Amino acid sequence: MPLSFTSRRRQDRRKRRLITVSLILLVLLSAAAYLYGSRIRVSLHMNKGRAYYQQRHFDQALLEFNRVLEMSTNQPQAIDAIGLIYLSQGDLVRAEIKYEQALKHGLKSNRRFNHVKVGNGYLARGIYAPAELEFRHVLDLTPRDPGAQLGHALSLHALGRLTEAIEAYRKSLDLNSDLKLAQEKLNQARQELERGFIYYIHDRHGTPLARYPVARRAGRRYYSLAQYAAHLIGYVSEQHGSAGLERALATYLPGNQVTLTLDARWQRLADQAMGWRKGALVALDPKTGEILALINHPSFNPNRIDQDWKRITGNKNQPLKNRALEGLFKPGSIFKLITSAAALETDLDLVHIFPVNCTGAVRYSGRTFWCWRRHGQIDSLQAALDTSCNLAMAEVGFALGPDRLYEYSNKFGFGAPITCSFKSEVLDLSFPVATSMAPMVNDNRYDLANRSCGLGEDIAMSPLHAAMLAAAIANQGKMMAPFFIKEIKNIRGQILGHGEPSILRTPVRPETARLIKLYMIDTVQHGIGKKAAIPGITVAGKTGTTGDSRHGLNGWFICFAPAENPRVALAVYAEKEGTGMDIAAPIARRFIESVLK
Repeated sequence: MPLSFTSRRRQDRRKRRLITVSLILLVLLSAAAYLYGSRIRVSLHMNKGRAYYQQRHFDQALLEFNRVLEMSTNQPQAIDAIGLIYLSQGDLVRAEIKYEQALKHGLKSNRRFNHVKVGNGYLARGIYAPAELEFRHVLDLTPRDPGAQLGHALSLHALGRLTEAIEAYRKSLDLNSDLKLAQEKLNQARQELERGFIYYIHDRHGTPLARYPVARRAGRRYYSLAQYAAHLIGYVSEQHGSAGLERALATYLPGNQVTLTLDARWQRLADQAMGWRKGALVALDPKTGEILALINHPSFNPNRIDQDWKRITGNKNQPLKNRALEGLFKPGSIFKLITSAAALETDLDLVHIFPVNCTGAVRYSGRTFWCWRRHGQIDSLQAALDTSCNLAMAEVGFALGPDRLYEYSNKFGFGAPITCSFKSEVLDLSFPVATSMAPMVNDNRYDLANRSCGLGEDIAMSPLHAAMLAAAIANQGKMMAPFFIKEIKNIRGQILGHGEPSILRTPVRPETARLIKLYMIDTVQHGIGKKAAIPGITVAGKTGTTGDSRHGLNGWFICFAPAENPRVALAVYAEKEGTGMDIAAPIARRFIESVLK
């Protein structure tokens, strides 16, 4: 039966409504699919960016987060992540701007990026400005997080902002009264605020060597040893930059606690022993390699670096020069210990060398080779060292040959960079030390004679290396790596790095070292080193002299004492001050006597 007109109209309306509803649903589904797909794409780019960030591929991470912002202009987590990248690159200003933008656009605490973990990472590495920003950002998100409050307090404390640190410690204790570290550090911060400054470098016994003023007291860093340790500790100046340890640890100072191997008392005694003489003195523990004292003359007062700058830099004697570590000087007769050691190590037939008749001068390869005096008959290697006879030692060098001399100079560390030992997984520390030089000599007898006696234009060593030479003989032939940083601790008291004894090389056998030690003892008791003799203390030593009377004589003395059980190995270099036996040996005697008696 045909539909009526009214029924057809009703049916058409139902169809139109169905089509309309279907179109609306299609639009809604399309929109939902687009939005859902967009969220998926945002999430994918965020996850890729996070993975790149964790791998420290910051450029790729930044590209991914910027793609998120192209899809969602004010996506707060992407803005926050870009801030983290800037922080990792050391740009704290841009990082802070991004963090503020992320908060403005509704950033909430989330699991994608753990700012507490990042902040704690910086604390653990002893880097406090980025740590402070991270914890401040966390507190903007979660103000009642006691761990973040404590982290913020520790960061402020390390940065010297004690008033703010004290308030932050109090807040952390209000949130969690069981935070023992917060209470301990609160007490410390109060004491430091009352005192007006914070100590950050100490000697081996805990004696403060450097401090900086807290915020309420204006002023510069202060060094209690002044000129006595200026070249090693260094200085910081807005006008003239930095030097020494202050430069080497610029990222970590102040804020962390540094303990050196130096003995403050020994530093002053070393300065007194040097008197007004120009040069350097280095004292080591021969068994560990610890630098116990290190003096350079002339020196300067780092507390007056700005006021005295013109006078210091205008001084022709170069007060800023670190002669002990960076200076290279002709070793002269102290090198004869290496020549002697080579002869003993290679079982050289000394019977066919000695006796040697020293006439004071001889012609080699058409040139005159001089001894410092006419010694007459030299009967043995020990007598050659006792008298420091150049002609006798030249004969030993001829018997060895250039290859053996080169081999043993290398065994004792010539030509090899010296690195002050320091172990750390988080600190990057380098400190300049000059590399001693003793390249292969020519085949002619004149050059070989010079090398045998530590002479010639191409041979040079640092006072530190000279002290290491003495220490190797004292330590049964084992040369220890030198170090002057005992440990570095962060604001939490955790060790960031430390120096520890390590064998650098073993140039000679113990029996060779024992024989050389006996020769050195005899040199002080009966030979050229008599002016280093100390009643009641057995000193083993060797003199050296370079230069000439016209341009100035440079005196060396290297030694160790007590010879039976060495506590200190020493190198003294007196630049244009006189001979080793007249100037350097008495300096060594005064120092050893003062520190061991």
